[in-house]
Amino acid sequence: MTPPATLDAGEPTLQIFLIADVRGYTSFTQERGDEAAAALATRFASIAHTTLEAGGGTGLELRGDEVLAVFHSARQAIRAATDLQSAFVRATISDPSLPLPVGIGLDAGGAVRVEDGYRGGALNLAARLCSLAGPGEILASQEVVHLARHIEGVTQVDRGSVRLKGLAGPVRVTRLSRDGWDPEHDVEFQRSLGSRADPSAGANVCPYRGLAAFQPEDA
Repeated sequence: MTPPATLDAGEPTLQIFLIADVRGYTSFTQERGDEAAAALATRFASIAHTTLEAGGGTGLELRGDEVLAVFHSARQAIRAATDLQSAFVRATISDPSLPLPVGIGLDAGGAVRVEDGYRGGALNLAARLCSLAGPGEILASQEVVHLARHIEGVTQVDRGSVRLKGLAGPVRVTRLSRDGWDPEHDVEFQRSLGSRADPSAGANVCPYRGLAAFQPEDA
């Protein structure tokens, strides 16, 4: 999908960036082979494309096990993120042979449209938050939460401040989820993921990256 015509090359604009990535895709490929990995990537892409387009996402970029979408509204981006996680969870439970343990990161800020995508600090931070999110998690920056304010049906949990590689200061992180749902306590979802998502496994053992992988700046 091409970005909106109003985004001129080289002109910085305020956007909300959503990045989603399949946890443990490399391990899945090594264990199951290229054919299964291709089927998983196709499933991921189909769900991501359909859900994000329906949620108002533009400038979609799909790269194997990762997707980028751009929004003009923080509230719209958060709703799309929760809808996307719900779709991945349902798909995982319906067919555990092609699991989709996806982490999502969100940040808002100025970005520049260039020939092969976007450039800017907001995009970089969204990618960092995505890399920290565990299966089923959505992590958002303080900027996104401030812009969106309270959204009915969405739970916001302050996870404190963290220090991220390449960033000078700490970043305040909020975990977002549908009201009444927590990926770590969804027994059916965790069972569908199998031993890969075992929460008792250490950050250096479990192939899925999650909140245990970084140290909070404060509680």
